[in-house]
Amino acid sequence: MPHSRTTATHIPLTFTVRHCKPEFVAPAKPTPCEQKLLSDIDDQATLRFQIQSVHFYRHESSMEGKHPAEVIRMALAQTLVLYYPFAGRLREGANGKLIVDCNGEGVLFIKADADVRLEQFGDALQPPFPCFNELLFDVPGTAPGLKQFLSTVAAMARGEATHLIPPVWERHLLDARDPPRVTFTHHEYDEVEAAAATTTTSLSSDNLVERSFFFGPAEVSLLHRLLPLHLRHCTKFELLTAFLWRCRRDGNHLPLSMPPFVPPL
Repeated sequence: MPHSRTTATHIPLTFTVRHCKPEFVAPAKPTPCEQKLLSDIDDQATLRFQIQSVHFYRHESSMEGKHPAEVIRMALAQTLVLYYPFAGRLREGANGKLIVDCNGEGVLFIKADADVRLEQFGDALQPPFPCFNELLFDVPGTAPGLKQFLSTVAAMARGEATHLIPPVWERHLLDARDPPRVTFTHHEYDEVEAAAATTTTSLSSDNLVERSFFFGPAEVSLLHRLLPLHLRHCTKFELLTAFLWRCRRDGNHLPLSMPPFVPPL
């Protein structure tokens, strides 16, 4: 299917993406057939969403003559032997508890070819990418675990299967005590009545617009200059967090007199 993109020089670039038939890549070897409960931390209802991402890899001269999709497919199958729960399916058990059914069915894999090189996009290749939904497959998982999984796939693709860090599935270490025994105050569950209504209203999907903003050295330096002298020692994280919160407050027309909620970060 054709796609259009404007490069950094504002020259329209039209290219075609050809999709192959979707398939499932299963583990390269037999894996345990079992069920794994998600930990109480990972099973929170607020975490039931997927984060989409696109990854670009440079061409390696050592891979000359090998099709990238075939290399990735083989590396993925080998990695799923270690990360076999990734090849399973999520099921909902008693009381809505999520369970990973480790059945080895595999992960969705779609091979696609495009008659364009990454260099042709120039510096304009920034989110939101116009072909995002065409070139993407979803990978569930936490950030550190997903990074380790992708690093293992990359190592397998390079033929570096030694010295890999094996995954650990000790989910019970993150479970709550039974019966529960609360020993710390959890301010993240405190409710600020004035903020609760505005937060609920602002989260309506009808009022949300997705945009990407890039804060480089120049933007961060400009924000620093807007601060009072006694606050200019703050970290970049504190600076951007305060700036985004101020934008949110102004966007929701929140009164300055509203009591702030300061979570423990």
